[in-house]
Amino acid sequence: MAHEKVHFEPNRELFGQGIATVAASIFGGMPATGAIARTSVNVRSHAKSRLASIFHALVLLFIALVAAPLVSQIPTAVIAGLLLGTSYRILNPVSIMESLRTTKSEASVLIVTAFSTVAIDLIWGMAIGIALHMGLARYSKKPASL
Repeated sequence: MAHEKVHFEPNRELFGQGIATVAASIFGGMPATGAIARTSVNVRSHAKSRLASIFHALVLLFIALVAAPLVSQIPTAVIAGLLLGTSYRILNPVSIMESLRTTKSEASVLIVTAFSTVAIDLIWGMAIGIALHMGLARYSKKPASL
């Protein structure tokens, strides 16, 4: 999937996400998004087609409808550990080190954004990181690249 040379059309993807979000909201559902964790699982499992995501969704539906009483017995600490393990596998230490070595402003944006995300929450962490990046770009008189 991600490792193969497949033509990606971001406008088509965005349009599809928008339609799915509107449809979900009509029925009181959650907004549709791409899921890094699901994509990561599919890549590690050597998934070759879009059917892998459909199968993944069907397994989650089964768990939600049939196995919910069993899943509710899983301790929160176990789920937190799974999330930390998944996050660690998604994390790319090489790109983080490259960001820390480029410029002091890029390193400060990375560190402040990561700290803000952990200390406050995801939305505020992103907002603070973007604001800091834009401010530093304006201060250095270079155009900000988002």
